[in-house]
Amino acid sequence: YNGYNNPQAQHEEMTYSWNNHRNNNHCFSNRPHPNTTTVISFRRIQPKDRTQIQALHEEWFPVEYQDEFYDDLCWHQKMCHSGHDLYTMVATIPKKMNNNLHGDNKNDDDDHDDDHDNDNNDPSDEQIIACLVGCVLSAHKLNASSRELLVPSYPHRHSKLFYIMTLGTVTEYRHLGLASQLVQQVADRVIGRDVELGTLYLHVITLNEAAIRFYENKLGFWRVQEIQDYYTIDGEHYNCYLYAKYFHGQSCVNK
Repeated sequence: YNGYNNPQAQHEEMTYSWNNHRNNNHCFSNRPHPNTTTVISFRRIQPKDRTQIQALHEEWFPVEYQDEFYDDLCWHQKMCHSGHDLYTMVATIPKKMNNNLHGDNKNDDDDHDDDHDNDNNDPSDEQIIACLVGCVLSAHKLNASSRELLVPSYPHRHSKLFYIMTLGTVTEYRHLGLASQLVQQVADRVIGRDVELGTLYLHVITLNEAAIRFYENKLGFWRVQEIQDYYTIDGEHYNCYLYAKYFHGQSCVNK
């Protein structure tokens, strides 16, 4: 793994006022909001987020991650075992504003994960309401068949990819379009700054219809292939879809 480590992009905190951006679909959905002064902040994962990050991942995803994964993620922004850098971004609100952001309408195509109850033992003064974890990979690390599908221009134009490892939003905040915003930040602030990065890709279990709609219909990802028995959950094997979105002039070979 070749991780991403751009201090300017990762440390830069972006804070939005709903009142200033309620008509900007690039940042938030254009739905009426009960509190026009609420602020949502975007920042890297920090050590204080350790408890929240583990609780959210355990609720959102059926895959079990070891404590070492969360320690390295939150304390060092590193990939467990390999030690390579991770790209992380979370959307947060002050905990005192938690009850003010809930809209009456929810949209199940904006993300695909379950909700999260606050942990009373969490020392953070912020509630994480969305999270993306990913990393930059070198194309030569892929097997030949995956490389042909994901980086068809390799090695002449593109030599790297961005892999979305986990992406989730707390259920009651899905109507804000936060998952879309987190993915767009990767496209703009990571892929957009590196012409050798030609592909954004991820895996989705074939049973997750909400995620499939989200990536295909909302974000325009291509379903590249189905992989047999990719996930093992509670001793059972499940297939996944490989999804990709192409940048810098690269295109899907299966179009």
